[in-house]
Amino acid sequence: MPNPESYQPHNFEQTPKPEYQTKGMMAEELILNTINNNFKEFKARLSTLEEDSGRKDIGMRQTIDIVVYDHNTDRPVMALQVTCNNSKEKMQKKMRELMDHPFVRLPEMKSKDHAIPKGLIYIEEDKVDTYAGDPEFANSPEVLLRFIDGAVNSLKADLLLTKNPLEKKAIEDLIKSLTQEQQKHLH
Repeated sequence: MPNPESYQPHNFEQTPKPEYQTKGMMAEELILNTINNNFKEFKARLSTLEEDSGRKDIGMRQTIDIVVYDHNTDRPVMALQVTCNNSKEKMQKKMRELMDHPFVRLPEMKSKDHAIPKGLIYIEEDKVDTYAGDPEFANSPEVLLRFIDGAVNSLKADLLLTKNPLEKKAIEDLIKSLTQEQQKHLH
């Protein structure tokens, strides 16, 4: 889990409540473990402090929490923002940010690499304690399906917002991979 001291409040007029910060970090770790435990074709890491504080090249406060890589090529394929905040206004803001900036280029990427899609994953705040309190929940079909649902919905929006054929193909491949895994867990 990242060092709590590395999470600095971005709005200095209103410091975030510690319980939201802790639940947010727990939600990020839960999604990270869910990806790493359930997908042989993906691996994931928590974002760096720079990535989590907002990338200047894509606009103010465009943050990401998790970077997902292709397991075989070690190339980034998707960037995720994880939230458990259920405020309607905050969710609308996060969705607007995603629509305004659906792709990101990470410092580790080469100039020939295409930008990677961003996704928004939501887990209900009141359930984060339950999910994160049990390490087995990272293997839970319920958590996995929540991740897949959020990722696929975000990717479908990203697909509509790009004209780049390489980005389109990459998104279509991600959606295919995620929906195949989803089908294994639906009853």
